[in-house]
Amino acid sequence: ISQSLKTKQIGEVAIIVGFDPNPKDGKYLKIIDGQHRFESCKELGLPIHYIIRSDFDVNDLTKSLADIELLNTASETWDVNNFMVSKATLGDENYIRYIRIKNKYNFEHEVIFYIINKKEGRRKLGFEDFKSGKLSFTEEDYHWTDLQLHNLSMFSEKIGEKGKRYYYKALTDVMMVDGIDMKRLIKKVINENWEFPISKSKEYSLRIIKDRYNHSYKNNLLGIMDNGKTTTLFI
Repeated sequence: ISQSLKTKQIGEVAIIVGFDPNPKDGKYLKIIDGQHRFESCKELGLPIHYIIRSDFDVNDLTKSLADIELLNTASETWDVNNFMVSKATLGDENYIRYIRIKNKYNFEHEVIFYIINKKEGRRKLGFEDFKSGKLSFTEEDYHWTDLQLHNLSMFSEKIGEKGKRYYYKALTDVMMVDGIDMKRLIKKVINENWEFPISKSKEYSLRIIKDRYNHSYKNNLLGIMDNGKTTTLFI
C-alpha cells in the first residue's frame, strides 16, 4: 500500500471510522476499515480523509466486519483477498485454513481453486461462492491441497511469468494422471536446459509439457494427450 501511494501519488485516501460515545481508552474515533491505509499515510505524511459512521458498533468486531463487507460487496476495490481476510477474522475455520495454504505457497487464487476443484467428491468452488462465505475447506482438503501445491511449487522458478497460470493448470492435470513418472517429469521439465515459451492457453501448455516429457524417450513412447476436456496417459 505504501509503495502504491508513493508511485501513484494518490491525493486522497479515505478510511471509515466508528464513533464510540463511551470509550474506555479515551479514544472516541476508532478505525473500522482502512487500518493499513491509515498507517501508510501516516508513515508518508499524507493527509488522511475519513468518514464517520456512528451506526457501526465499534465494540462488536463481528458486526463491524459484516457491515464493512456489505458496503464493499459491489466495490471493485474489495477483491478476493479482502473477503478471505474478513471471513477468517470472523472466525470461519474454512477461510482460516485457506489463508494458511494461500500464505504458504502464494499461488494465485485461480490456480488454488483449480487444484481444489480437482479433488474428487467436492462441490465446485467459484469466486462468487468464495466471496459469499460458502467455502467448504476441511482439514482433509487442506492436507490434500497442500500436497498438490508442494509438487506444483517445484516448477515455479522454471516457469517464471510466461503464462504461469496456464502452465500451473496444465501441470496439475499432468501430475494427477495415473502412472505419470514424476522423476522423469521433473528431470525433463525442470532440470534440463531449456526455456518455457510464453503460453496463452492451458491446451498449448499441455502440448509443451507433453513434448518435454517425451523428449529423448528411448523405450516405449510414453505420452500425455489432451482431448479437449481431460488429460490421459497412453503408451
